[in-house]
Amino acid sequence: MEAVLTEKGYYDVMTLTPPTGMEVDGGKDAQLDWTTRSKKAIAYIRLALADGPLLQTRNITDPCRLWQKLQALYEPKGFSSDFLICKELFETTLSKMDNSIENYLNQIKRLTDDLSARNLTILNKVIAAWTLNNLTSEYENTVAMISQSIRAK
Repeated sequence: MEAVLTEKGYYDVMTLTPPTGMEVDGGKDAQLDWTTRSKKAIAYIRLALADGPLLQTRNITDPCRLWQKLQALYEPKGFSSDFLICKELFETTLSKMDNSIENYLNQIKRLTDDLSARNLTILNKVIAAWTLNNLTSEYENTVAMISQSIRAK
C-alpha cells in the first residue's frame, strides 16, 4: 500500500501533519488541496482492505491515524503474532496448497523467513523434515531418495 500511495503521490499525507490556518503559503487553497489528497489516499487504502480491517477503521477520517491503526493491525508484535506464524507453518501441507509444490515451498519459505525476521529461527534440518513430512503420498519416492542422500552425508 505504501508503494501505491507513493506512486500516486499521496504518501506524504499519511505521514505529515496537515497545513493549518492562513499562515501556510497558499492559505485555504493549500488546506483544500491537502484535504482532497487525504481523501484520495484514504480511498485507495479502503479499496485495498479486507472486510475485517475495513470495519475496524471505518470511522477514522484522519489519514495519519488510519495509517497508524493499519500498522498496528498488520504489523503486530509479541507472542500472539509469533504464535500465529508458527501455527500457519505447522498447518501448511502440500494438499492445502492445491498440490502445487511451488506454492507449498514458497509458503514454507515465506513463513520461515517471517519467523527469522522475528529472531525465531528453526534449524534447517527441522524445516527440511517438516517440509518432507507434509508432502502427499505421490512424493513418497522423492522423500525416500532425499532422506537417503541426507543420511549418507
